[in-house]
Amino acid sequence: MSEFINNIAQRREELIAFSEGIIKGGKRKEYIKKHQTAIDALSPSDVYVVIHRLLELKYSIEDLTLHVGKIINVFFLPLKNYDRKRPAKNSFLYFLEKEN
Repeated sequence: MSEFINNIAQRREELIAFSEGIIKGGKRKEYIKKHQTAIDALSPSDVYVVIHRLLELKYSIEDLTLHVGKIINVFFLPLKNYDRKRPAKNSFLYFLEKEN
């Protein structure tokens, strides 16, 4: 179990490092190549943790706003392909998802 937790923590640290590199103006292709394994294993909760951690690291909202599009573009395919549990048909969550 601790290996699983450590893998999540390590993946998130790599995703944070990737995001910081993009914010600091690094070459996107180089950062993608360096962090490809972490990007491919991305989960929706990782995105939340990465953004939250960047705010804790004192990146301004302005910096994040300028660069979050570039970061999310890289995260798009892993998020799109994420195998998630769909809400049961006609459930409350089903209708919320359908509306949004």
